[in-house]
Amino acid sequence: MFPSIASRKKRYESESRSQQREQTKARLLDAAEARFSEAGYDNVSVSDIAAAAQVVPSLINSYFAGKAGLLMAVVARHNAPQWPVLMGILAERAPALDRLDRFIAAQAAMDLRRPRLLAALQGLSWTWPPESEADNLAELQPARDALAALVRDGIAEGAIRPVAPEAAVEAIMAVYVQGLRPAVFATLDGPAATALIQARLRALLAA
Repeated sequence: MFPSIASRKKRYESESRSQQREQTKARLLDAAEARFSEAGYDNVSVSDIAAAAQVVPSLINSYFAGKAGLLMAVVARHNAPQWPVLMGILAERAPALDRLDRFIAAQAAMDLRRPRLLAALQGLSWTWPPESEADNLAELQPARDALAALVRDGIAEGAIRPVAPEAAVEAIMAVYVQGLRPAVFATLDGPAATALIQARLRALLAA
């Protein structure tokens, strides 16, 4: 039996509302990414973003639970295409330290496309709620596991000194975040900051 005209109309209206919602969310994400990248997180208001997206400010609370949630959604969208590339590098059949160099170079190139966005997320990460921290750690866990496997490969090769893989991963992440600061604050360009991170990690890990 064919659906009634009323049911078809109701389904069409529901699909139309869903499509409009996704289009509005996309406009908000586009506007937020542009404004955060230009002016930083603290210098941009919810009203600024809503005006750029041509929507009412209350939709930011409805769709993203506020400005902080919107920033996290922007970063998640920004990071999504990075993961297959980065995980592919870590899974390559190549010497461990060479893979680590390539991983750092690829990650830095991606992160430094939007340095103010990176700075905004780093700042927010110290003040977001425990639930957001748990979500962030869960998102990072596959990369942490792959880095730990790389460290174990390097130890087996004799290229990385014997060290607890989990401790090495913490060190890699700390050196990376700290090493990007000169590029974010424009005291070094991206390639120079990347080379410095790579050199520091080799000095720390190489056997």
